[in-house]
Amino acid sequence: MPWTQGEGLRRLAFALRPWIATGLSAADIAADLLVWRVPRRPASPASVIMARWSEFADQDQPAPTTGPREEPADAVPPNAAFLEAMEIVRTRLHSLCSPAEPEPDPPGFVIRDRILASFAQADRARHARTAEQCLTFAEWEAVCDARERAPW
Repeated sequence: MPWTQGEGLRRLAFALRPWIATGLSAADIAADLLVWRVPRRPASPASVIMARWSEFADQDQPAPTTGPREEPADAVPPNAAFLEAMEIVRTRLHSLCSPAEPEPDPPGFVIRDRILASFAQADRARHARTAEQCLTFAEWEAVCDARERAPW
């Protein structure tokens, strides 16, 4: 679209991710964008796209069915047979699950290794994130920059 030409590809890809995730083709997305009434050169086309998507997503949200002033529906109390069956299940569950003895505290070097391993796992997960998992463009930009700086 002509009005998107001033925006970077990363920002456009980030803004168009909901359409891409729904499985629309490039032609379908272009057809959707073509019918929008947008100023000739918006300052931030990606922001316009993201704002329109949030408006579209808000329209799909179903309205809450129960208001705060409405009374909740009356529930039927459980009968005696149900209560007896629940008590049998509870006793069987308690007999199968014996209380576990508390584990001794691990030594300091084990805790240190676990912390370092969790940091390494978090770093790997951060580098493996996709656009759908990033909430802001700044996060997505950081992920893309880290991938470009990574050694082959």
